[in-house]
Amino acid sequence: MARTRRGSAVSRIAARIREDAITLADGDLLGSEDELVARYGVSRPTLRQAASLVVQEQLLTVRRGMGGGYFARAPKANAVGRMAALYLHYHKATPGEILSAFMPLLVELARLAVHNDDPVLRGELKQFLEREDGVENYTSFREFIVAERAFNLLLGKLSGNQALGLFMEILLDLSAMIDRREDMYRNQRERVAERRRERNALARAILDRDEDFAVAIARRCWRMSYQWHQEDLARRGESSDTLVLA
Repeated sequence: MARTRRGSAVSRIAARIREDAITLADGDLLGSEDELVARYGVSRPTLRQAASLVVQEQLLTVRRGMGGGYFARAPKANAVGRMAALYLHYHKATPGEILSAFMPLLVELARLAVHNDDPVLRGELKQFLEREDGVENYTSFREFIVAERAFNLLLGKLSGNQALGLFMEILLDLSAMIDRREDMYRNQRERVAERRRERNALARAILDRDEDFAVAIARRCWRMSYQWHQEDLARRGESSDTLVLA
């Protein structure tokens, strides 16, 4: 019973620390340990246990010694996305599951990106396309992967939707964990070239503010990837996934 009450106290104080930390800017002082013990009316061990939970959530930083204390921390999307991707990888999310989540996400991101008026982000997309146009062929598979990730992350920012942007990061990190034997682009130069053409066409459609064409290209990418995935399953003698095409 005592352990249950202790656990309940830790959870309750962790919730209060979390709520207080979210109201502060990154790096702002929540309070010294003595101040928080008094504020929350708990023992030092309970405070430390509760704080450790919030630290794991990347909402808090604890510094010991002179000038130390408990400081608010802004969680980083890439760290959160990485943890979510590791969770899905641990539970054996398949390439088919990743594909079925990625493609409708791409369509919505493309639709939203067309209407983004941020000159900085649009400038980044223009620069990306100029770099792509300046390279005839990729010299390595890694160069293709780097360009793919850069474009998709930028697409997430251009969407103006933080939730969708985070989902994109999760799927990109999860894709990086796929077994090399199941990667639909590795050692597939024609596919890499086709994907690159479609991706760059999508970038141009966004810069031209052509929503209908951008959505059409995104859906075409979806069907193209679906077909390649099914071909790879058949080649490996595996059962076909049932994916819904839009």
